[in-house]
Amino acid sequence: MGYALFAQEKLLLTGLINSIQMQQMQRSDEQMRLSTNTLGLQAYITTLQSKQSDDLTEQYDKLMDCVSETKYKQMNESSLTGKAFEDEFHMTEEEFHALDVDSRQKIQDNINKIQSTYDSRIQNVQRQIQAISIKENGLEMEVKRLDTKLTAYQQRLEKIEEAEGKGIEKATPKFTGIG
Repeated sequence: MGYALFAQEKLLLTGLINSIQMQQMQRSDEQMRLSTNTLGLQAYITTLQSKQSDDLTEQYDKLMDCVSETKYKQMNESSLTGKAFEDEFHMTEEEFHALDVDSRQKIQDNINKIQSTYDSRIQNVQRQIQAISIKENGLEMEVKRLDTKLTAYQQRLEKIEEAEGKGIEKATPKFTGIG
């Protein structure tokens, strides 16, 4: 192979190698961005779950306050106190459901609404995380493909440089001693 062909092939391969390395850097940046987004979304889910727990606790506390107020009214209207009151007015599930039905139903509706709203938001964020994961997998496959191409081009460049070196060695005149 002539020197011009070696130079042309080396230049072409060097350009391809540089292009692949640039693509790898771009993919790496994209992977970092996606990873950061995933971490942010996971933190958001944790925040939503915490807020959901706080809101549900507040509603359950209201429900218990409703129960306590009803029991307190019953105790005030009764001549029984302490243990005798507890024994007399221990609520069954049916009695609990009969308590201030409107208040209890409003609270239960709020609980259901809170649960549904947060569950929907969390599921939406989880879908976003899943979509990011699919993109990350695609990028990972692309990076592997680029790595394979890069390795092949680098090996080809090494062979060309070896051949060029051998060609130079053969073309160099050999002088023998005078005498």
